[in-house]
Amino acid sequence: MKVILLKDVPKVGQIHEIKEVSDGFALNSLIPRKLAIAATPQAIAAYEKLQTEKKEQTQKNRDAWLQSLSRMSERGITVSLSADEGGHLYKKLDARTLAQLFTQEGLLVQPASIVLAAPITVCGQHSIAISTKEGRGVIQVTVQALSKKRS
Repeated sequence: MKVILLKDVPKVGQIHEIKEVSDGFALNSLIPRKLAIAATPQAIAAYEKLQTEKKEQTQKNRDAWLQSLSRMSERGITVSLSADEGGHLYKKLDARTLAQLFTQEGLLVQPASIVLAAPITVCGQHSIAISTKEGRGVIQVTVQALSKKRS
């Protein structure tokens, strides 16, 4: 009997695969436990339609992300942080903090996607590389010292 797997099943297959299994295994184990559904022509057609829609949505999301990355790469980002007179930051700027800054600017990035040899510890311009499965890019980050108010 052909079934469409709804979840990963060890030694059978992965989610959304169409597999041929014995009738007893399908009817007594997979289908009652909602691990699979029978692969009827209607179910296969619905599955293929769902897969096509999923691919289109994934491509739209990827294109939107790349467009956001491109816009941010063109304009860069400026951040003001506390620093001493020599331009050394009191608090280093690491991948997690950069990911939060990029997300605030409209580019959803995970800290693991930011390629940073070492945390930023001084004021100035820094090129930050981003590498994800959607694409790669470089964003210019300008770190400047907070201006102190004089009394």
